[in-house]
Amino acid sequence: MPDLNLAAPNPFQPSPSDGAEPASFAPQVVPPNASCIKCAYSLAGLPFSGVCPECGTSVADSLRGTLLQFAGRDYLVTLGKGLAFVLNGILILVLTTMGLVGGSILATQGYADLQTVQLLGSIAMTLVSFAILWGYWMFTELDPGSANLEEQKSARKLARTCVLIQAGTTVLSLGVQVFMATARPPGTTNASQAFDTTMLVVTSVVGLIAMIAWVVQFIALMRYLRLLARRVPDAYIEKRSKTYMWLLPVLQTVGTLACGLGPLVALVLYWNILHRLRQHVKSILKVGTPAKLAKMSVGG
Repeated sequence: MPDLNLAAPNPFQPSPSDGAEPASFAPQVVPPNASCIKCAYSLAGLPFSGVCPECGTSVADSLRGTLLQFAGRDYLVTLGKGLAFVLNGILILVLTTMGLVGGSILATQGYADLQTVQLLGSIAMTLVSFAILWGYWMFTELDPGSANLEEQKSARKLARTCVLIQAGTTVLSLGVQVFMATARPPGTTNASQAFDTTMLVVTSVVGLIAMIAWVVQFIALMRYLRLLARRVPDAYIEKRSKTYMWLLPVLQTVGTLACGLGPLVALVLYWNILHRLRQHVKSILKVGTPAKLAKMSVGG
C-alpha cells in the first residue's frame, strides 16, 4: 500500500478549477483506482450516487477517504479480532513459558519426567503460536476499500508470506520433537548417537528458517503498522513503530546479554503499541471515531 496523504483532498471527489464547467454539469462518475470498501469491486465509471453492483454498498461510502473510520465494518471487525488474538496469545504464551520453566524445575527435583514436560510444553507452545499466527493473518487482511491502491510488493503481503512460513516451521518443529521422543533408539549406541546428530541438524535448520521468517515478518509488520497509524491517525503509533523496527530487535538480542530483561521489555513495548491500535479500532466500531487516548510524546 503506498503512503497516502490523509490531509489532502479525496482524489476520488471532483474539484472545481478555473475555466472548468460548473460542478453541477461535471460528470459525477468514479475515476480509476477506486474500489468498494466491502467487496473490493472496482467502482471505476460508476455514478457517485450509485451502489456497488457486486454487494450493493453505496458508492459514496467507498469514496469518503482512507481513514479507518471510513473503512468497511467487516474489515474493521477482522482487524480487531486479529489484534485480540495476537495480544491475548502473547499473554498466554508468557504464562505457558512460565509453566514450562516451573515444570522443568520440578523435573530436575524428581517430581516429574523431564521429557514429558518438554513434550507437553512444546505442544502447548505450538497451539498458542498458531493462535498468534492466526491473529497476524487476520490483522494483515486486505482492506477491500484500498485494494486498488496497494503496491504489488507491500509490507502486508510480505508479512502474510512470513506467517505461512512460520506456521510451516512450527508444525515441522513439533513433529521433530514428537519423533525424537518416540523414535530415538535406546541407550548410547552408535545408532542413537547418529539419530541425535541428525535431529540436531534438522532442528537447527528449522530454527534458522523460523528465525529469518520472524525477523522479516516483524519488520514488515512495523511498516504495515505505520500505514495503519496514519489512517487513525495516531502520530505516537506511527513514530514508535518506526523506532521499534530497530529498537526491539536490539533489546531482544543485546538486551539478553546485558541484563537478561531485554526480551521482556521488548515484549511489553510491542504489546502496548498493538493494544493502542486495538483501542482505536474498538472505538471506531463502537462510536465511529478513534479512541481519545492520552497524547504521548513521539520524540525519540
